[in-house]
Amino acid sequence: MNTSSRLLWLILLSLTLTACNGGGSSSSSKTSTPPSNTRPIANAGADLVVTEKALTTLDGSNSYDLDGDQLIYEWRQISGPAVTLSSESDDKPSFIAPEGEKTLSYQLVINDGTDISIADTVIITVIPDSNPEPIPDPEPTPNPTPDPDPSPEPEPDPTTNQVPLADAGNNQTIASAQLVTLDGTQSSDPDNDPLNYLWTQTSGISVAMNFNTIATPSFTSPEISPQTSEQLHFKLVVNDGEFDSIASNVIITISSTNQNQAPTAHAGEDQSALGNDTVTLDGSQSSDPEGDILSYHWQQTRGETLTLNDDQITNPSFNAPEAGGTFTFELIVNDGQINSVNDEVSINITAVDTQLQANAGNDQTVKSNIEVTLDGSTSYDPDGANLSYSWKQIGGPGVVLSSTSVPQPSFTSPETDGSTNSLILSFSLVVNNGTNNSAVDTVMITVNNSNTAPSAYAGENQTVNVNTSVTLNGYNSSDPEADTLSFLWTQTSGPSVELSSNITASPNFTAPAEGASLNFSLVVNDGQLDSNTDFITITVEEINHPPVANAGVDRFVGSLSVVALKGINSYDPDDDAIGYQWTQVSGPTANLSDMNTANPTFAANIDGHLVFSLSVFDGVLTSEADLVNVNVGPIPVTNTKVNGTGITWGANYPTGNNVDCTGETIDQQDCSLGREQTHNDDSDGRAGFSYTKIDVDGIVIESAETEWDCVQDSVTGLMWEVKKGGNGIIGDEGITDADDRFTWYNTDASSNGGDIGFANKGFESNDVESNDSETCYGFDEEAPSTYCNTQNYAARLNTHALCGYADWRVPTRKELLTLVDYGQSAPMIDNDYFPSSGEFVWSSTPLALESTSAWGVYFNYGNSFSIDRQNSRQVRLVRAGY
Repeated sequence: MNTSSRLLWLILLSLTLTACNGGGSSSSSKTSTPPSNTRPIANAGADLVVTEKALTTLDGSNSYDLDGDQLIYEWRQISGPAVTLSSESDDKPSFIAPEGEKTLSYQLVINDGTDISIADTVIITVIPDSNPEPIPDPEPTPNPTPDPDPSPEPEPDPTTNQVPLADAGNNQTIASAQLVTLDGTQSSDPDNDPLNYLWTQTSGISVAMNFNTIATPSFTSPEISPQTSEQLHFKLVVNDGEFDSIASNVIITISSTNQNQAPTAHAGEDQSALGNDTVTLDGSQSSDPEGDILSYHWQQTRGETLTLNDDQITNPSFNAPEAGGTFTFELIVNDGQINSVNDEVSINITAVDTQLQANAGNDQTVKSNIEVTLDGSTSYDPDGANLSYSWKQIGGPGVVLSSTSVPQPSFTSPETDGSTNSLILSFSLVVNNGTNNSAVDTVMITVNNSNTAPSAYAGENQTVNVNTSVTLNGYNSSDPEADTLSFLWTQTSGPSVELSSNITASPNFTAPAEGASLNFSLVVNDGQLDSNTDFITITVEEINHPPVANAGVDRFVGSLSVVALKGINSYDPDDDAIGYQWTQVSGPTANLSDMNTANPTFAANIDGHLVFSLSVFDGVLTSEADLVNVNVGPIPVTNTKVNGTGITWGANYPTGNNVDCTGETIDQQDCSLGREQTHNDDSDGRAGFSYTKIDVDGIVIESAETEWDCVQDSVTGLMWEVKKGGNGIIGDEGITDADDRFTWYNTDASSNGGDIGFANKGFESNDVESNDSETCYGFDEEAPSTYCNTQNYAARLNTHALCGYADWRVPTRKELLTLVDYGQSAPMIDNDYFPSSGEFVWSSTPLALESTSAWGVYFNYGNSFSIDRQNSRQVRLVRAGY
């Protein structure tokens, strides 16, 4: 066959490949979807370098599905001159490369019948043919005459042998000293004749093929210099026993830099968690030397089987089992070609505390579009620890909870399909006591717009005293749809009594003067339906109730003063006369004037903490004892621009104390002077104090706000920092942590009294191992500016610019004393504005010249005294007033 015929057959074969939407590997979706489907992985094959007009084959055969599902292939050309694929749904479609230097790119997406893969892209670089086959010009036809009626080219004779087609395979990029296999297996013969192969190296460093007459010869790639590359060109000619094919060329690029290396899996650090926690695995530190995009595969290797939310993502999660245990997971990553070595992570789960009880509340039935409140407030810790809450919706149409971390979150109930259809929403609750999680508890909320009759509940039967006020209680009546209820009470037997109202939830009446049995019924209505009737019995008889002792409020009194105890507010529920019995429980011995009167007195001759007990007796029954604390100590003197004392009661010796500051001897006592008398509505501070809350930006906020950073004293004009926390952990609340402690330190000779104090007690005393210096937020033994002393702290807070100011300082002794409130128990400061107040707080005032001590204020007693400057104590900074 001459060259022109061979060219014609090649063109016809190309057109045939182009026209046929040949048999790819498409398949239909599975008829049933497994409970959990894994997304398939598309692999469009390695990038190719081909010569112009060469038959080029794309290769998506390395795509895979971990579930073993059949795959559907979809190829799309996304750049370069348009060419036609032999099939867009085959795993290995082919096309004829265009002429000249071109760059084409194709994208492959696969479908396993349920999920579609992430697209993968392959780039084909087309280069000019360096050894084109010469095609002779056809013999010229003298004076050709155009055919007025040209006929189409006749179809080739099927009995005529056709030229085979050589395919030397895809171009490859290989590292040095690697085994290279050429691939002519895609060569073909239109007549299906057996083929003979002849491989020839046409350029590049000479290599020795093991055989050059087989479809897949191999050789070892030559060694080349680092950071270089070499190209080896080969051609393949196949013969069907009669005709040779046109040569097909392939380029093998030898590179010392482009060898694909395996990625590295990193399954994250080992973790500890609590039962019912949501645990998240972390494979984000996995990497690939070439920066290839990674796919992930997680697999559990130890422990009771757990369910990951997705085992093909970087950060899958699971719910920690209540029983606890140790669980391990293995991670393998793939860069599109090579799997990593597996990496393993261990998760140690602490079992739930069976004594800690989560209670998600009672199941409810509600209507659509109303606010529904969940109730976990009866959750319980046997040790009385404060609980944190974690709510999750686990079933039903999704709703938005007002909060997932409060005892009683709420949401709006969703619409139902109709008045007879119900929706069921379920929620889980786990509580934590600061150490352990509880077992999970669940609650179901049924949304139903049909109306159900309400339930009446008239309360528990009662036994009451004669001539006393009795209250009926129907508040626990209920309606399944939470409709508003109306009430109807009726007396059914017994001596007639007059109800305050028979249509309220909780009417009252006066019991008869003699013993009797009274019966009442209750019916409730939801606006449409009446409830069944509920009954209650009230038994009336003469009853003696025990009296109640009240020993008065805890107090702080001055040294050597005469103190009156106050039991006058003790009482008997039956109005019986009561007797008194006082007993001293602890403290320096005090001689009471009379242990059997309501208000005995004693002389406070010795400072200290005294505790007294009071019991009262009605002639038959004795009350439970009540205790009162009396702290005796010196009362300090403050400067002239100060707050009041906070004392609102007066002393009428010898008749006793007076709660309303009235009487013949009240004049000139604390309660009758100053702001305690004129500004004592407690709206901005207790008694006569007047404070304003300020937020972190220096903005005045309402007194009801729960987050603030500074307080302005309206009386003295001073602004004070507010301490945070107070949980015993140093520095966890930041720079103003209430648990931080500081030594006294001042390098200013004009104000330090001749002694600078201690910059860093632990190191200055060569007692490094004691860590005495590590008592405040941000401490670093290598950075003196972080040492825990009063001077450093003021400098750091100014750098921090608390509330927008940078002139904070340690207060003087007299300034600090303006905060003391002598009218309340320890700590003697307004906790509504100064939480976590501390006990002893440093002032900037030295004790005396050349002294190693300095003054502070002890807020538990409201007095001021000095201690050695090396002691670590709290400090509360102040800044100038308005």
